Amino acid sequence: MFFKTPLVFAILILMCARGQFECGDCLTVRNLPGCSVQEVSDCVCNSDSFCCIATWSSFCIADVFTFNCDQFCPVETVAPAVADPLSGGWIFTIILSSIFGTYFVLGFLVNWCWMADSSKVFPECLPHYSFWKEVPGWVRDGCRVVRSV
Repeated sequence: MFFKTPLVFAILILMCARGQFECGDCLTVRNLPGCSVQEVSDCVCNSDSFCCIATWSSFCIADVFTFNCDQFCPVETVAPAVADPLSGGWIFTIILSSIFGTYFVLGFLVNWCWMADSSKVFPECLPHYSFWKEVPGWVRDGCRVVRSV
């Protein structure tokens, strides 16, 4: 009995992964005997008569899968959902990261190929290196201003 409760939770997790929640109330605990899908109820009750005499407990739900009674669950007839397209935020993020990536890669290659002093490779070859070198200081100053308010 101790081992059957974790088994019920494992079965429910597997059901979520498989999408097998089309069995009506056969997968929920009820204070009534049997369940709404007659074939599933008969299959479980043939192996465990308690489920059709007293209540439909968590053990009966486990028996649905133990005795392979889930094969009688009706198949969902709704067409599968089409994957949602990317939202506007993701499209903006992809475009922005592509632009910055292209800017840094092409700028580095251009500066590296045409720099007069070939001994300076990195980070001096980054495009607009003097600008990007000052950005951390600007961020620090901005944080100080916000904290002082």
